[in-house]
Amino acid sequence: PGALVATCVIDAAAEWVAEAEALLPKPTTLAGEVDGAMAAFEADEKEVERQRKEMLGRPDADGFVTVMAGIKSKGAGKTARAGMAGPDAWGYVSENRRAKNRRGATEAKDFYSFQKREKQINELEELRKKFDADKERVQKMRESRVFRPV
Repeated sequence: PGALVATCVIDAAAEWVAEAEALLPKPTTLAGEVDGAMAAFEADEKEVERQRKEMLGRPDADGFVTVMAGIKSKGAGKTARAGMAGPDAWGYVSENRRAKNRRGATEAKDFYSFQKREKQINELEELRKKFDADKERVQKMRESRVFRPV
């Protein structure tokens, strides 16, 4: 009787696994559906972006002009740079700020707290050495004084 129960349990488990696998889509079918959905989504996004750019600067049915956040209107004598958007396109971002942004991505000085601590300790040591050297120099100047008031 024990072997019969074990066999029934194994058969039931196998049937359950088969049913669960039948419910899941095949990987190739799923990949095709996902690719199709992503292509449709990207096409919709491109259409929305195209319509948004088309409406920029033109009055709508109520007579209002669409304004996009981050883009400033053209200043006197300024033209937008091709392929750029936002304040950078109109020349509102200074060259210094652009250079700083480029540098900031590559230079990370004293990123970790222990590096900051070591740098601070080294600076203090240098200051102490300079202070001691100055004290010695002042002492020598005092000793070498020719005229000493009485």
